[in-house]
Amino acid sequence: MEKKTSCLLCVLTALLLAVLYLWAALRPGVWLRDAFLYRQADGSFSGKDAYAAYTMQIAQTGNGAEVEFVSGKKGVELLINPPI
Repeated sequence: MEKKTSCLLCVLTALLLAVLYLWAALRPGVWLRDAFLYRQADGSFSGKDAYAAYTMQIAQTGNGAEVEFVSGKKGVELLINPPI
């Protein structure tokens, strides 16, 4: 009986770890060096690593996109237009 219980416990633990792994692996976002920026409900991306917290906002413009990227307290704003 004890062997069945320990085997069942191992199987349940492996199943739980597999579910957690898939949940983390399938979350939408982008990699930035060692930090993963998760997509938030408002469409922005945010994440952090050992050095800073990062946020990124992407907004569509007429024929391009405007990207605002903040690393810690420093921000950069980019305007990206496709080639004509």
